[in-house]
Amino acid sequence: ITQRQIDNQVYKAKNLPNINTDCISFVSSMTREGFGRFENNLSTALSRLPPNDIQEEWQKTADWLFSENEDKPYVTLTELIAWAKSEGNIDEEDVIEMLTALDTMGRIVWNKAEDEREIIFHRIDQLSHIMKSIFHHDPEPILRRYASLKELDASALIALYKQGQLPAKLIESMFIHIHEHVAAHGDQTQISYNDLQLGTCNEKQKLALTAFVYRLKQMQILIPLEKRVNGHEMYFIPHLIFL
Repeated sequence: ITQRQIDNQVYKAKNLPNINTDCISFVSSMTREGFGRFENNLSTALSRLPPNDIQEEWQKTADWLFSENEDKPYVTLTELIAWAKSEGNIDEEDVIEMLTALDTMGRIVWNKAEDEREIIFHRIDQLSHIMKSIFHHDPEPILRRYASLKELDASALIALYKQGQLPAKLIESMFIHIHEHVAAHGDQTQISYNDLQLGTCNEKQKLALTAFVYRLKQMQILIPLEKRVNGHEMYFIPHLIFL
């Protein structure tokens, strides 16, 4: 990535799109200043959306996806298709159409591309929790922990963070750590990174991580950097430079 591309991302972050202009508000996620107005504006913007209903024959499968999997941060397509065929009376093609509709409606985060389709993020709140836990305001303890594990210069790593850069391996390790924490304790408890490890993803976690990173790249939240730091793959995260 070039300096010109970074400048372009900074410009985009400072010049928001002209959508629901009367509902634009700014919030400090550190002090929560402006949060009340944001909630009101979000409610107004959502109320303007046209109603979206899914087909009646999909409802039973959709209900199972959301109600029977509340304790999971994601569901696999294989699991959903198996249940839909045996209990929901719809075939794989209908499942794909249903998921496409739910993703378009904003009820789930899913991509039908062959390499990404296996993971369905059906809990938007938990996906948001994962993102907030990775990109937050008190990074130094995590960066120092990671630096000690990788035998890196913590000060240099913190300096890179302030420029909006994070190692890909750190994001992977945090994703696994958060996933295991949520599985054990739910998403309502504070996550500690004192015991962060450089874990290796199991097959299911690897699929989930790939889908997670893919969507963040698609949204330009994560931008891969060509230049490596001490051999480590790095991402540029534009919004970090405004924290």
